[in-house]
Amino acid sequence: MCIPFRPYGCGEFVEKVLKEEFGCPYEFPKSVSCLRKDPEIIREFLSAKLRETDNPRDGDIVMMDGDRQTCHVGVYVEIKGIHHVLHSERRIRTSCLHRVSDLSRYDYYNARFYTWQK
Repeated sequence: MCIPFRPYGCGEFVEKVLKEEFGCPYEFPKSVSCLRKDPEIIREFLSAKLRETDNPRDGDIVMMDGDRQTCHVGVYVEIKGIHHVLHSERRIRTSCLHRVSDLSRYDYYNARFYTWQK
């Protein structure tokens, strides 16, 4: 999948990937561009649609904390048994795929996995 860069909010990017690659019908919460309000909106969505898991599968959600954001979201992808997250990164103006174990290099930490409720 190749997605040309545009300044996606992380939730908007996740929604696009989930719909196009995984056929997931959910609309992810839109950013209100408020660092205090956005995390609350995302957490409410998570508790309504997903549950935390220690065994993520492709298409699950990865929540991360960051130095500039209270929370950031991406899509879980496993490649050759290694946990990755696909997310939109405005700082480097690209959508990117990072190993979860390398997230601290990019100022993200405390990755949590969420799977879709049936």
